[in-house]
Amino acid sequence: MSSILTVPDHFGQLHAALGAGDFENRTRSWVVAAVALFVTALGAMLTMLDLSNGQYLVAGTTAPLPLLMLISVWLLSDKRYLNAAANVLVFSIFAALAAPMILAGGHAPGAYVAAITLVVLANVILTERAAIGLNFAVVALLLLGLWLTTRSWAFPVIFDSDQFMPRLARVAIASAIVVPVILMLYRRSSDRARSDLLEAQTDAHEAGDMLSSVLVEHLASIHLLSRLQIIGQLGGWWFDPQTGTVHHTIGSAGALSQYHVDDDSRCETIDGLSRADLKTLIAEVLQSKLPWDREVKVTDDDGRTKWYRSIGELEFDGDEVAKIFGVMHDVTEVREAQAQQANGQKLEAIGTLAAGMAHEINTPAQFVGDNLKFLRDSFADLQALTN
Repeated sequence: MSSILTVPDHFGQLHAALGAGDFENRTRSWVVAAVALFVTALGAMLTMLDLSNGQYLVAGTTAPLPLLMLISVWLLSDKRYLNAAANVLVFSIFAALAAPMILAGGHAPGAYVAAITLVVLANVILTERAAIGLNFAVVALLLLGLWLTTRSWAFPVIFDSDQFMPRLARVAIASAIVVPVILMLYRRSSDRARSDLLEAQTDAHEAGDMLSSVLVEHLASIHLLSRLQIIGQLGGWWFDPQTGTVHHTIGSAGALSQYHVDDDSRCETIDGLSRADLKTLIAEVLQSKLPWDREVKVTDDDGRTKWYRSIGELEFDGDEVAKIFGVMHDVTEVREAQAQQANGQKLEAIGTLAAGMAHEINTPAQFVGDNLKFLRDSFADLQALTN
């Protein structure tokens, strides 16, 4: 029961329709709604005025106008048919202008002015094809009005005729031709600019998406490299001879830092090398222009002795060194393991030597013991025989 008695929220639907779509469609919707409501009120007022003055024929031409305007608003709010609502609006106003102009024999100055206003309105809210059709219809109506001003027979609605009407008709015809051309050229240029802008926005969005994916991959690569650096106990640096700048990793954090090669204000170690040692290495490499692979023994800030394997290569620009890249690998554990292995091998060799010496000593001793036992047994047998 409540659903039957529910009153449709037309104003809410109209407000929703006015806020739908992009900026252009919202603007067109607002113009259509405003003009439709204004013409509805104006048409109702003119109809009542004509009826009160006894001009029933003119009132009959304006009476359908409010109904058509309400149909236009209904198409816009309930059906969301913006183009259909605009077409009903414009061509209804055109019909309302054509009827009094024809009935007055072309002597309707307000209709000429309203026709030019209608042309401007049509080129704002109609599609291009509908606007072209309306422009031709208005020009044809104005030509008909100009022709009617030269006729002498009577019309149902009589206006005072004067020589100003043909001039006004000609001005209106020229305006109805020139104004649409200007508006259509402007509309096409604005459409082209809008299309270029949308294309640029699309390209920008695509570029932004590509940049985002590249940044994600880059961050993933940085994260992977930092983890590999930590796991592999690696550190890296590179030197730019043009600027004299050393870029290097910071310990095992995977972060990057930089300083000038001549900056000796800090005594920090860079992946095992002090700034002074690295400066000496860079000078040697710049002079030799050869890659290197060496192990260096350093003492860290805590006084511990550590071993690093220093590997590097060069990037050339012609015959000149453009970049120097270096990697420092902490091989202290490998060195300690090798030392322990060497000590174990020494102990094993000593054990083997001791076992061999014992064997060599044990063999003659056993020979002598066996011979003494044989002699003792033999002399015992001889003594027994002599007794």
